Amino acid sequence: MKILIKTIAELQLYLKVDSTYIVSTLFPYQEEAISKYLRNILGNSLTDELLTYYNAPVATPPDPPINGSEMENLLPYAQRVIAKFAFFLGAPNMDLKLTDAGFGVVSNQNIAPASKERVNRFVSSLESDGWDAIETLLRFLELNKDDYPGWENSDAYTLQLRNFINSAEEFDKYVNINKSRLRFMNFRNIMDDIEILKIEPVISKPLADLIRDEIRSNTLQQQHHVILPMIKRAIANYVAASEIDLKHKLTADHYLAEVRKILDATPEAYPLYQLSLFIADRSYQSYENSEDNAFFVAGL
Repeated sequence: MKILIKTIAELQLYLKVDSTYIVSTLFPYQEEAISKYLRNILGNSLTDELLTYYNAPVATPPDPPINGSEMENLLPYAQRVIAKFAFFLGAPNMDLKLTDAGFGVVSNQNIAPASKERVNRFVSSLESDGWDAIETLLRFLELNKDDYPGWENSDAYTLQLRNFINSAEEFDKYVNINKSRLRFMNFRNIMDDIEILKIEPVISKPLADLIRDEIRSNTLQQQHHVILPMIKRAIANYVAASEIDLKHKLTADHYLAEVRKILDATPEAYPLYQLSLFIADRSYQSYENSEDNAFFVAGL
């Protein structure tokens, strides 16, 4: 069994648990959390490397050798993720015992079982905290990706950086979600659809793919710096229109219209757009004030 937290002292760094807690009861849930959450973030290669480093006997160094300092730096970020999600997965069952007579609830004269409502609140907070720990882990990896080439070359890296907006912290710059990674993850499939159905028909799929590749490789060209902030604002507001309040749609439409105006005004700077979707002398319909709009433009 390969895990990432073996002792109560390690667990107490990330969760407030009593010193009498038996850490081994968490082991099966650690394995599940590693499989379900951590591998999707680190990729199989880096996950296996970290597990080998942590679980290798002191007297038997892993073969091939592993860079210990890099794994040691990564370990606490991964442990925080596993502590939160292992308890999230195991909490509903941790007071149950299977006996000859069926399932029983652990209890004694000093400690009564927590109410269902309190357990549910605790489990919900663990899920949110776990996703926030993933956000922190990803931020660490992106700042130190030269130290983890296996991650940068993995499918997990591509999947985590597949969009124009790739973190809760970044999304929060455009629409407030309290930097919640859980909310952001719930938005990602919607963002995929918005990029395909809203953004690509305006800027062209080849240009969209190029900009996403540049975001992943941190090689964004200057002309793409010009339009990317407005693309991100459009995407965030389209998501908000779908999931929070429809009034955000008008804002999204305006940002996307501004992107198209820039592309049409300087098509030579965006050859992939110029070759596919550019229309010379395109006319733009002026904005019309309406009682249904969130704001009005003076002078119309």
